[in-house]
Amino acid sequence: MKEIELLPPLSLRFVGDGDFLAIGEAFGKMFVEQGGLKPHERVLDIGCGVGRMAIPLTNYLISPGQYAGFDIVKEGIDWCQQNITPRFANFEFQFLDVYNGHYNPAGKLAANSVRFPYESDRFDFVFLTSVFTHMLADGIERYLCEVQRVLNRAAGVS
Repeated sequence: MKEIELLPPLSLRFVGDGDFLAIGEAFGKMFVEQGGLKPHERVLDIGCGVGRMAIPLTNYLISPGQYAGFDIVKEGIDWCQQNITPRFANFEFQFLDVYNGHYNPAGKLAANSVRFPYESDRFDFVFLTSVFTHMLADGIERYLCEVQRVLNRAAGVS
Protein backbone atom coordinates (compact mmCIF):
# COMPACT_ATOMS: atom_id res chain seq x y z
CA MET A 1 0.00 0.00 0.00
CA LYS A 2 1.13 3.54 -0.73
CA GLU A 3 -0.14 6.60 1.14
CA ILE A 4 -1.64 9.50 -0.75
CA GLU A 5 -0.16 12.98 -0.51
CA LEU A 6 -2.44 13.82 2.37
CA LEU A 7 -1.49 14.61 5.91
CA PRO A 8 -3.60 16.26 8.61
CA PRO A 9 -2.06 19.22 10.42
CA LEU A 10 -0.14 18.43 13.60
CA SER A 11 -2.77 20.24 15.66
CA LEU A 12 -5.33 17.56 14.69
CA ARG A 13 -3.14 14.50 15.22
CA PHE A 14 -4.47 13.49 18.63
CA VAL A 15 -3.68 9.82 18.01
CA GLY A 16 -0.41 9.35 19.85
CA ASP A 17 3.27 9.51 19.13
CA GLY A 18 5.19 8.14 16.18
CA ASP A 19 5.19 8.62 12.43
CA PHE A 20 1.54 9.18 11.47
CA LEU A 21 1.82 7.75 7.94
CA ALA A 22 4.19 4.88 8.79
CA ILE A 23 1.92 3.67 11.60
CA GLY A 24 -1.15 3.79 9.36
CA GLU A 25 0.76 1.94 6.65
CA ALA A 26 1.89 -0.76 9.10
CA PHE A 27 -1.66 -1.30 10.34
CA GLY A 28 -2.98 -1.38 6.77
CA LYS A 29 -0.46 -4.08 5.90
CA MET A 30 -1.46 -6.04 9.00
CA PHE A 31 -5.17 -5.76 8.11
CA VAL A 32 -4.42 -7.32 4.73
CA GLU A 33 -1.77 -9.91 5.62
CA GLN A 34 -2.99 -11.06 9.04
CA GLY A 35 -6.63 -9.97 9.03
CA GLY A 36 -7.37 -11.11 5.48
CA LEU A 37 -8.88 -7.78 4.35
CA LYS A 38 -9.77 -7.88 0.64
CA PRO A 39 -9.90 -4.81 -1.65
CA HIS A 40 -13.63 -5.24 -2.38
CA GLU A 41 -14.77 -5.49 1.26
CA ARG A 42 -16.71 -3.03 3.41
CA VAL A 43 -14.65 -1.70 6.33
CA LEU A 44 -15.67 0.03 9.56
CA ASP A 45 -13.06 2.00 11.52
CA ILE A 46 -14.36 2.74 15.02
CA GLY A 47 -12.56 5.77 16.43
CA CYS A 48 -11.10 6.79 13.06
CA GLY A 49 -9.63 10.06 14.32
CA VAL A 50 -8.10 12.07 11.48
CA GLY A 51 -7.74 9.15 9.10
CA ARG A 52 -4.48 7.52 10.14
CA MET A 53 -5.87 4.11 9.11
CA ALA A 54 -8.07 5.48 6.31
CA ILE A 55 -5.30 7.18 4.33
CA PRO A 56 -3.38 3.98 3.44
CA LEU A 57 -6.64 2.17 2.66
CA THR A 58 -7.51 4.76 -0.01
CA ASN A 59 -4.99 3.01 -2.24
CA TYR A 60 -6.25 -0.47 -1.42
CA LEU A 61 -10.05 -0.53 -1.28
CA ILE A 62 -11.68 -0.63 -4.71
CA SER A 63 -15.33 -0.65 -5.74
CA PRO A 64 -17.47 -2.16 -4.39
CA GLY A 65 -15.15 -1.84 -1.37
CA GLN A 66 -16.12 0.86 1.06
CA TYR A 67 -14.69 2.50 4.15
CA ALA A 68 -16.75 4.05 6.94
CA GLY A 69 -15.20 5.68 9.96
CA PHE A 70 -16.63 7.43 12.95
CA ASP A 71 -15.17 9.30 15.86
CA ILE A 72 -16.21 11.40 18.85
CA VAL A 73 -13.80 14.24 17.99
CA LYS A 74 -15.66 16.50 15.57
CA GLU A 75 -12.59 18.37 14.29
CA GLY A 76 -11.03 15.11 13.12
CA ILE A 77 -14.20 14.07 11.30
CA ASP A 78 -14.52 17.51 9.72
CA TRP A 79 -10.97 17.27 8.38
CA CYS A 80 -11.58 13.79 6.93
CA GLN A 81 -14.86 14.87 5.31
CA GLN A 82 -13.16 17.88 3.73
CA ASN A 83 -9.90 16.21 2.64
CA ILE A 84 -10.46 12.48 2.09
CA THR A 85 -14.10 11.99 1.01
CA PRO A 86 -13.95 14.49 -1.91
CA ARG A 87 -11.07 12.48 -3.41
CA PHE A 88 -12.41 9.04 -2.51
CA ALA A 89 -16.19 8.73 -2.84
CA ASN A 90 -16.18 5.26 -1.23
CA PHE A 91 -14.85 6.76 2.04
CA GLU A 92 -17.33 8.26 4.51
CA PHE A 93 -16.83 9.75 7.96
CA GLN A 94 -19.35 10.49 10.71
CA PHE A 95 -19.23 12.32 14.01
CA LEU A 96 -20.82 10.50 16.95
CA ASP A 97 -21.48 12.84 19.86
CA VAL A 98 -20.43 10.39 22.58
CA TYR A 99 -19.32 11.74 25.96
CA ASN A 100 -15.68 11.27 26.88
CA GLY A 101 -14.11 13.33 29.67
CA HIS A 102 -10.94 13.95 27.65
CA TYR A 103 -11.93 13.83 23.96
CA ASN A 104 -15.56 15.04 24.01
CA PRO A 105 -16.54 16.41 27.43
CA ALA A 106 -19.69 18.06 26.01
CA GLY A 107 -20.86 14.82 24.35
CA LYS A 108 -24.56 14.10 24.61
CA LEU A 109 -24.57 10.28 24.28
CA ALA A 110 -23.36 7.74 26.81
CA ALA A 111 -20.98 5.10 25.45
CA ASN A 112 -22.98 2.36 27.15
CA SER A 113 -26.12 3.21 25.14
CA VAL A 114 -24.67 4.04 21.71
CA ARG A 115 -26.09 2.53 18.55
CA PHE A 116 -23.65 2.74 15.65
CA PRO A 117 -25.19 4.68 12.73
CA TYR A 118 -25.13 1.71 10.35
CA GLU A 119 -27.51 -1.07 9.44
CA SER A 120 -26.96 -4.60 10.72
CA ASP A 121 -24.63 -6.95 8.80
CA ARG A 122 -23.18 -4.07 6.73
CA PHE A 123 -19.43 -4.60 7.22
CA ASP A 124 -17.02 -7.38 6.30
CA PHE A 125 -14.13 -6.04 8.38
CA VAL A 126 -14.32 -3.99 11.60
CA PHE A 127 -11.44 -2.63 13.63
CA LEU A 128 -10.62 -0.24 16.47
CA THR A 129 -7.22 1.15 17.37
CA SER A 130 -6.67 2.78 20.75
CA VAL A 131 -10.36 3.11 21.57
CA PHE A 132 -11.06 0.73 24.46
CA THR A 133 -8.13 2.17 26.42
CA HIS A 134 -10.20 5.37 26.75
CA MET A 135 -13.48 3.73 27.81
CA LEU A 136 -15.12 2.18 30.85
CA ALA A 137 -16.23 -1.47 30.91
CA ASP A 138 -19.93 -0.85 30.26
CA GLY A 139 -19.12 1.25 27.17
CA ILE A 140 -16.73 -1.41 25.89
CA GLU A 141 -19.42 -4.05 26.31
CA ARG A 142 -21.89 -1.93 24.35
CA TYR A 143 -19.38 -1.27 21.54
CA LEU A 144 -18.66 -5.01 21.27
CA CYS A 145 -22.39 -5.70 20.95
CA GLU A 146 -22.59 -3.10 18.20
CA VAL A 147 -19.57 -4.59 16.40
CA GLN A 148 -21.36 -7.94 16.42
CA ARG A 149 -24.54 -6.31 15.07
CA VAL A 150 -22.90 -4.46 12.16
CA LEU A 151 -20.44 -7.21 11.20
CA ASN A 152 -21.68 -9.30 8.30
CA ARG A 153 -22.21 -12.80 9.64
CA ALA A 154 -21.20 -14.21 6.27
CA ALA A 155 -17.77 -12.62 6.89
CA GLY A 156 -16.91 -15.53 9.17
CA VAL A 157 -17.99 -14.41 12.63
CA SER A 158 -20.71 -16.32 14.48
